Amino acid sequence: MAASTAGVTTADLIPLQLESGLAVPSNVILDTVTYAGVVNAACHGTGWTEGTVSDYVVAMTIVDADSVARVFSKDTCDADTFAAVQCNLGTWGVIYDITLQLRPVANMAVENHFRPQGDFFATSTDDTVAVEKKLARLRHVIEGSTGTELFWMPFNRYYQTVAAGDAWTPAADDLWLRVFHNTTEEVTHGAPTVRAALTGMQRWQMLLSDFIHRNILSVHPMLVPAFYSLGFHTIKLFPQRMVERVPHAIHYQAHIDAFKVVSFEVAVPLTTTDSWAAFSAMWTTVTSRVAAEHADGRCPLTLAMEARFVRSSSALLAPSYAPDEVRPDVHHAYVEILSSASTPDWPAFRDAVAAEWLAVPGARIHWSKQFPTGATAGVAASFGGNVERFKATRAAAGVDAPNMFVNNWLAGALAMPEAIRATGAVRRDGAPVALARMQAERGVASAAAWRRATTLFAWVVAVLVLVAALAGRR
Repeated sequence: MAASTAGVTTADLIPLQLESGLAVPSNVILDTVTYAGVVNAACHGTGWTEGTVSDYVVAMTIVDADSVARVFSKDTCDADTFAAVQCNLGTWGVIYDITLQLRPVANMAVENHFRPQGDFFATSTDDTVAVEKKLARLRHVIEGSTGTELFWMPFNRYYQTVAAGDAWTPAADDLWLRVFHNTTEEVTHGAPTVRAALTGMQRWQMLLSDFIHRNILSVHPMLVPAFYSLGFHTIKLFPQRMVERVPHAIHYQAHIDAFKVVSFEVAVPLTTTDSWAAFSAMWTTVTSRVAAEHADGRCPLTLAMEARFVRSSSALLAPSYAPDEVRPDVHHAYVEILSSASTPDWPAFRDAVAAEWLAVPGARIHWSKQFPTGATAGVAASFGGNVERFKATRAAAGVDAPNMFVNNWLAGALAMPEAIRATGAVRRDGAPVALARMQAERGVASAAAWRRATTLFAWVVAVLVLVAALAGRR
């Protein structure tokens, strides 16, 4: 086990894991976030037999509204109390420390595969049999690995496709499949050198991407295909296969916080053939919408669509929750769309996608990502009776009778009208603070002289990409 104060980051815990030979088997990619934040929102990594990070919690010390340090332990609490504490959204008080159950885990082999999207997801010309075969192929990868991450960066083969004389469709793009397998193999020779080189490159990659999105692509969205046709090649710098220590395999993308993004994510259950088909339809809904937006001169998805797959969680408010009696057999897909925070058409796109995704049976919004306009009111219902169980358990524990740890937004999401205060009104337009800030910056950058400079630079980039495509770069 590992006890840590609430402010310990995911990076801070890596040395202990490496020295002890124990690990958090599935974790978030970011290495800059605190465990208090990760646990409070039931954040997740990927692992077909693993739950959320909250599921590794065995004890937590919380300072309640009366300034009393309360210890909640899996061994001493009743099941509902601990299931509420595991993902409490900060409503129980101030977390002082968290104890995590680490496990001895072998090394991890990481494979990076790049396959045409049409190999796994339906295209407009597929019949029912073809669609079923593609879904079976995808399930074989996911269910046969320790963990799987799936990425689609739009337009990543746009110019290669056009240069070949074909019309671009999302099916022509590559998918990035990052597949994990536990292994007893030794760490790949040279892995630390490769990791150090990639980490150094990622810092500049994130800073440059943020700059280009804020100052060029937000003004000229139709240049997004040019940027991703070129930029996707940097992703392919990851080795095709490399054996790493578990923490290094999980926290492989450094400096993500240098690139300001907005995102929306839901968890959906994977229990039947129909639910797998619903997941596939969620994916193709977005790809089709991106193609339609592009045809109208807009590019609202400027970063990626991603999916990760986990076993269900025991935390009452985890989006991937399932009851104890069925949990071992229930898995969830977490599906996410991400764009630069400066993307002008993002809010409308996010809301349109959310309307379709949240109509999928069992879909629940991930707490740590954006909520679409007007979605807060439906959150409690999406969790069935779990929100009422959570509130009853919280009240019985007596941790916050005056509701000092419940802000107006949480009061709306958890159906707690008694906790709403007259001041600090709930933001209702769904627009993130980051987007408002980026829009203000873009307004300054829209001065005529700056526009001329960025336009010239952007066309130079586009020409270079086109030259590279014509030269046959894959």
